[in-house]
Amino acid sequence: MISVLSIYILAVTPDPTPIWLRTLAGLIGVVLGGAFGFFRGKVTPIRTGELPETIYVGPSLAASLLWVVAFGLRYWVRMSTHQLPILTALTDALILFVPASYVVMYWMLHRKYERLKGSPLPGENAATEIGDR
Repeated sequence: MISVLSIYILAVTPDPTPIWLRTLAGLIGVVLGGAFGFFRGKVTPIRTGELPETIYVGPSLAASLLWVVAFGLRYWVRMSTHQLPILTALTDALILFVPASYVVMYWMLHRKYERLKGSPLPGENAATEIGDR
């Protein structure tokens, strides 16, 4: 919700930064956020829950720190006396980095869950399990 509100404010607030620079910074933020989310989704441990269609995701301090650092840095740049266009564009990249990383991370976790849910029980069909991978 914070990201959606921030993106909305960026869209309606007049800003002297050229639109091409803001767009480029936003694309860079999305690409870097997607890469971060991809690798974070690959290394995050998951397991199925006791109830059907439930999943437990291993805790990560990185997720909370990501929000705090991105929005803290954005606030610091916006409130500083150096209002360079490149710094303002950097704040756009920070706003889009966080949601992009979460979308890709959850997509990767969903894929992990589907593989985990579809795999046979340990010891069952062990020969075909090894051959399939």
